[in-house]
Amino acid sequence: MTIQLDLVDADALEDAFEEGAIPSEPATGYLPLGTDGDKVVVFSCLHKAVVKLRAADLSEIGLKLKLGAGWYDAQLAYLQRARAEAGLRLPKRQAGRLVVDHILEACQVAGHYVAGTERRTGIWLEADGSLVINSDVLWRGDGSEMVHGIHGRHVYPMGKPMGFGPSSELASPEDVERVLQAFRSYDWMVGMAPELVLGWLGVAVAAGAMRRRPHLLITGPAGCGKSTLLQQLTHLLGPNIEALTGSPSWMGLHQLVHDRPTRAIAIDEFEADGQSRRCQDAFEAARAAYSLQESDVGVVRAAPGGDVRTYRLSSPFVAAAISPGRMEPADLTRWVILEARKRPHDTGDAGVMLQPSEAAGVGARLARLFVSRWAVFAASLEVIRLAIQAQGGDARMADTVGYLLASYWAFTSDRPATQLDAESLVRRAGIAARSKKQVVQDEQECLTALLTRVVPFDQAIAGGTKLAIAEAIRCVTHNHVGKRAFEARLAQFGLRVCQSDGRWFLLVANSPNHSELKRLFAGTRWAAGGWALVLRRLPGGKESTQRLGPGLPSCKVTSFELPEELQPSREAADA
Repeated sequence: MTIQLDLVDADALEDAFEEGAIPSEPATGYLPLGTDGDKVVVFSCLHKAVVKLRAADLSEIGLKLKLGAGWYDAQLAYLQRARAEAGLRLPKRQAGRLVVDHILEACQVAGHYVAGTERRTGIWLEADGSLVINSDVLWRGDGSEMVHGIHGRHVYPMGKPMGFGPSSELASPEDVERVLQAFRSYDWMVGMAPELVLGWLGVAVAAGAMRRRPHLLITGPAGCGKSTLLQQLTHLLGPNIEALTGSPSWMGLHQLVHDRPTRAIAIDEFEADGQSRRCQDAFEAARAAYSLQESDVGVVRAAPGGDVRTYRLSSPFVAAAISPGRMEPADLTRWVILEARKRPHDTGDAGVMLQPSEAAGVGARLARLFVSRWAVFAASLEVIRLAIQAQGGDARMADTVGYLLASYWAFTSDRPATQLDAESLVRRAGIAARSKKQVVQDEQECLTALLTRVVPFDQAIAGGTKLAIAEAIRCVTHNHVGKRAFEARLAQFGLRVCQSDGRWFLLVANSPNHSELKRLFAGTRWAAGGWALVLRRLPGGKESTQRLGPGLPSCKVTSFELPEELQPSREAADA
């Protein structure tokens, strides 16, 4: 005979919860989630947590501890009673095996367990655009409460307190203005810096629901208030931020937030250190956290025994430093750099701090306000992104600055931003000026590394002195004495300067095995090759097959237009 065991009556629990008829005893039992290698994964209704059961955990005492003693005894009693009704006797040990078999079968039917379906402490985005907040209480953005467990395609274990809940008071306009005034007490070099910092608060609160998570870098001389500002942000966000001092390692960051990968991270004294990789590790972690989505596997690392270990980090960062570490072009587009001045009358503590107790209360109300205005944020974001691009910003700038401006708008208005509102915000943020100072891109950095490399030239060519590659190219384009000798020397380096339709182009050998080119790129990210793909993105860039010099075989080259400063003037070209 087939006996169906009860896992847990989740529907009845949900109905009882909505009616306010929650039993005083905690729910017990489990919900099958799948298998993970030689383990089965269940949601324990006793602990409201995802539990991985090994073979040793499938004993009587193990199941009672993890799934509930009352539930286990009830399953045994049910099995024995069903057999007794059929005139059969079922020993307790055999009944226990049937319970274990039922758990194994249910988990195997559920398939392979995907860790990405687990939503821990944080704010999460549903398919319909609404929010689900998982803390010690599970609730929706409209304030309605739910039961921890499986909802849709995701499982929600009991989370940790976030400092606010469905019954928390919403921040008033006076609260928002109080925080803005605290941020305005610093002497910023960017006019809208206080508004951008407030916008970052919203991103930090709802990081799990964000598609992009821009980071803030606060810089300035000693005594301008950088550490004070980070303390204020820490007090405002409470349990939703981790405050560090000094650059952390990649593994340190992961271990810090592994139980809650959406928690914001504040790093004070984020100074450059040429003796350590920790500053670069933090930049790499922030780069991944900027756009990591739930469907992504995350950062993959090798583990002992041939295993693969994945790490997930979705934290928005805020860091403070006098002299931060070197940022790659990919970092510059993900961080918003805000610089403050030291005022003459300062004594080292710029800014008026919110008291910790006051900041905690205001921060909780701000978080609840942002959750209630999520629809305002989402609608405003699209309008602001378009306004940024209309004023010369690219798509990445629209993401990075747009999220901060839309978040600020949601704090200050209960209606979505109109096109006029968005244009006004973007003008105040100085997007047009920012776009004119376009940050250095990878291809520009690669070209600069090549042109500024200083190499020796023969006595007959340059008097035995050392010249930068750019100087040698200028001698060719400006038809200096010894032009042919310079061309021959450049060919040895895998370079050739040629003219087409009145413009000068530089040809660079593609082969990563070209020994002289590898020397030119030594000490850069392209020391092992890859320069051809990057340089091809420059104006006029394309790939072809050319000879670099007389007597040299044809090879694959990348050609691109030389910068204006290396092009001869019109008069010189006509002459």
